[in-house]
Amino acid sequence: MKRIILVFILILIIALLLNCEGPKDSNPTIDLKAEVNFTGTQLIILNKDDFDWPNVTLELNKKYALNVDIIKANKKYNIPIGQFTTKDGTRFNPFTTKPTSINIWSRMPENKRGFYYGQWN
Repeated sequence: MKRIILVFILILIIALLLNCEGPKDSNPTIDLKAEVNFTGTQLIILNKDDFDWPNVTLELNKKYALNVDIIKANKKYNIPIGQFTTKDGTRFNPFTTKPTSINIWSRMPENKRGFYYGQWN
């Protein structure tokens, strides 16, 4: 009788474990649609989504950053490359450093985050 109860408890535990869902992602990431070009002195960023990107952080070469309040849907922005700075305030210099990558982060409503990654050769 004890053996039957033990087997029943084990089957119940296994069934519960198989039906458990892991924790749901409380901060899902949305893939942002963008087009980013470098002219030599400016970044040209086009938001190709049909929604605005609020609270934006642009990150160049994973080192230089620029915070922007909003990038509106279907709008193009020309950003002087010298506005990007490191944490210590060093400005990006396109004459000494080549841009190789861009990350775009947006803090969206409902704790969602938007993200875009692009790179140049």
